[in-house]
Amino acid sequence: METKLTKHFQPVYRNLEWGMSSAVNVKIDSGKNLMETFHYHPQLELISLRNCKGNVIVGTKVWSLEHDEILLIGKNTPHGFFYRHEMDSQDGQQAPHAVVVQFDEYFMGRDFFAIPESHSIKRLLAAAQNGLLISKGKREHVANLMECMLDKHGFNKLLTLLEILSLVQEHEDNYEVMRETDRFADKVPVNDDMRLREVWDYTAKHYHQSVRIDEVASRINLTKESFCRFFKVKTSMTYMEYLFSYRIDKAKAMIMENRLSIKEVGYACGFLSLSNFYYQFKKIMRCSPLAYQNELFAKLRE
Repeated sequence: METKLTKHFQPVYRNLEWGMSSAVNVKIDSGKNLMETFHYHPQLELISLRNCKGNVIVGTKVWSLEHDEILLIGKNTPHGFFYRHEMDSQDGQQAPHAVVVQFDEYFMGRDFFAIPESHSIKRLLAAAQNGLLISKGKREHVANLMECMLDKHGFNKLLTLLEILSLVQEHEDNYEVMRETDRFADKVPVNDDMRLREVWDYTAKHYHQSVRIDEVASRINLTKESFCRFFKVKTSMTYMEYLFSYRIDKAKAMIMENRLSIKEVGYACGFLSLSNFYYQFKKIMRCSPLAYQNELFAKLRE
């Protein structure tokens, strides 16, 4: 049964428009604007949440927020923040609000990422599709720079954004990947191998059907044995491990939408039996599909 809560689980497209006078939009959200629906948009978003307590959703990952945080959300990544309304009336405390920086992937132009010095920032923006949580050690510095952007104009605003991105990408300890599905779900491998791209595309189109390894191997002109060796070397997992993980990722998204029963989700994701669906789900998620659903909804009702 769909509830007022579960309607937020179906990501909606949001058209962000702030005019053509700037490649970057900086604003403060508070009140109703802070209570976001589960949405996505083609622009990236850097969000500094202040005095906010509630729940954050990125993809199929949900967790509680108890203090100030800064998030970098990639393009077309479903996300939402649901803060606790009782915070609106707390005496002696600053009201919940967020400093938000929105920008296009090519805010410096497409040629910018062709130069060697920008490759690390390009990798950071790609990683942001899984959602990045800025580490505590860099949080205050980044938050101050974001607030400074509210008063900057023209090229100075772009330079400050570049300074933030450069600061974050300096070391992988400066951020934490938030989304549970960073290895799967429509990801293109870093090595840009065209044969793996073909495997990814085939899996995305046929995961809900019966998939045979020899059929996948034939797509990239390899024998079954050669394909198994190739895939394991390139990804550090077997193809069946990847396929099951991909199916479970899709199952989690369907469970979040709450449109199908657990049984229907299993069959819709390509599992031929409920017992195998439960086994693979528990193997990967360390809990049953029903327990995952109950925990998910319990977190969002807090």
